[in-house]
Amino acid sequence: FFAQTELAATVAEAKKLCSVCPLRQVCLDTAMTRGQVGQHGIFGGLTAGERRALKKGQSR
Repeated sequence: FFAQTELAATVAEAKKLCSVCPLRQVCLDTAMTRGQVGQHGIFGGLTAGERRALKKGQSR
């Protein structure tokens, strides 16, 4: 999901949709393995900043 803006309401709406998606983990795994960590948008229910933090935590 790519939000047109980084408005909190838009991000919250996207995360709400992701929370009930049966492919959420697959989406996140795909984003992480394809290098979409820092790209804008919501992947697997996480923002770019959240994905960067997750990747940083995984590399330790």
